[in-house]
Order: sequence, then structure tokens, then C-alpha cells
Amino acid sequence: MKNTVIEDRAQFDGAPPSVIQRHFQNWIEEQGYHLPNLEPTNPSQEMAGSSSHRFCIIIDAEALGNLLRFSPSAIPQVHYEDRIGVKVLDVECHADSEDYEPPFDEGWLWSAPWNLPEIWFEYKELSAQEFRDTDGLGRPVALHY
Repeated sequence: MKNTVIEDRAQFDGAPPSVIQRHFQNWIEEQGYHLPNLEPTNPSQEMAGSSSHRFCIIIDAEALGNLLRFSPSAIPQVHYEDRIGVKVLDVECHADSEDYEPPFDEGWLWSAPWNLPEIWFEYKELSAQEFRDTDGLGRPVALHY
């Protein structure tokens, strides 16, 4: 398992999901893969089948502020049911897709830090309801049960 970290404030600071998603899709293609829900741009590309080519974890100022609430050294200010921690971009979701209705059509999901391993390693076994839910404020969240 290898993670690639991309830090480019000029390109990504305040960027809408579509910009990050397009960058991620280009990166996937550069690795020699295409997404299952998109036609390959090159016939030699293999279909991507791993979470490394489906999910992009976004750590921005908003996510960092949320993560600080989960600090084990601080007095906990969150409830276990709170899923607003980090942003996960599911690159298979996009506005042109008919499979994903708002608010999931942009691809953003909020996740509690402790749910990242389940999203990363077990996403294929998760039902749509487990994987795509909303919290009490209508925000898209993963694993909100």
C-alpha cells in the first residue's frame, strides 16, 4: 500500500470538488488505469480496482479543524455518532453521473477518522446505504449508523 501526497496550495486551495476530482482522475490515468465508470482514454489502460484509485482523502483547513476535535489528548467534544472528520472524495461520483443524486453527485463524503480503514479496505462490501448517507444537517457522510 503506497499513498501519494499532493500538496499544492496554488492549485487546490479553495478549489471546487470538480477540480480536485479531475486532477485525481488524471493521476489515475498516468498510473495506467481507467475508472470503471469512464471509458479508457488509452486502450492499454487497465480498469482500476483498488481504493488507491477510487478515494482521495482531503486534508484542508476545514478538515484539520474537525480533526482537532478528535484529539485523544484534548477533552472530547464530539459524539461517537459525529462523522464530520475528514473529507473523502469518491472519484466514481460526478455531476454527470445519473447514479448519484445530490448531495453525493459532487463525490464528497465526510468520515470520522476511525472509519477510514473500513472505507479503504471494505468499501466493496458496503451497501449504498452504509456508504452514502446524510447526517442530521443533510451533509453527505459515510458509515453513519
